[in-house]
Amino acid sequence: IIIYTDVNSNVNVSKIFRLNSNGQIDNSFGNNGVVITNAQQILLESTNNITGLKAINNNTYQIEKYNTDGQAIASFGTNGVLTSTSSINFDNIIYAFLDANNNLLFTADSNSNSSSLFKILANGSFDNSFLFNYNTNLFYATCFQHKNGKYYFGGAKMTNSEPNGFLIVKTDEQGNVDNNFGQLLDPNI
Repeated sequence: IIIYTDVNSNVNVSKIFRLNSNGQIDNSFGNNGVVITNAQQILLESTNNITGLKAINNNTYQIEKYNTDGQAIASFGTNGVLTSTSSINFDNIIYAFLDANNNLLFTADSNSNSSSLFKILANGSFDNSFLFNYNTNLFYATCFQHKNGKYYFGGAKMTNSEPNGFLIVKTDEQGNVDNNFGQLLDPNI
C-alpha cells in the first residue's frame, strides 16, 4: 500500500510511504521508509513505479519518478526529476490520471478558456496534439478510465469558476470529443 501525505504545504514538501501487509511502514522503501517529494499528485504506473506531478507556475511543471522501492529513477530527467514547460499556461492541478501507457492526463486551472484537460507523455514532454475542447467550456475531470484506445472522463462543467453540471465525456487519445457518446449533463447540481 502506497500512502501520500501532504505534510507541510507551507514549504511544499510531502511524503510517500509504503506499508507492509501488517500495516507497518516498510523501512526498505525510500530512505528509511519514506520518500520526500514536492509532487502535488502521486500516481502508480502500470509497472508499479511511482509518478509525481506538480505545477510550478504558469506553463512550468515538474515530474518525479520513483521505482517500486521508492528510489529515484536516475534515467528519467535529472536523478528522477524532470522540469519542463508547456505551450499553454496552467496552474493549480486539480486531478491527475495515468492512462494505460503511463501518459499523464490532468485537469487544471487554465488561462485558456477552451481547455482544462491536458496530457503529458510518459517521457515527460507536453503533448501539444492533445486538444480537448468541450463546447469551449472549462471541464474539471474528477474520474478517468482508459479502455480500448478511448478516454472516459467524468466531472463537472465549469462556468465562471463554479460547477454547472455533471457530465461524462468520451474522447480518443488525442482529446477529440466523441459527440455520438451519450454525455450525461445534469444542470441541477
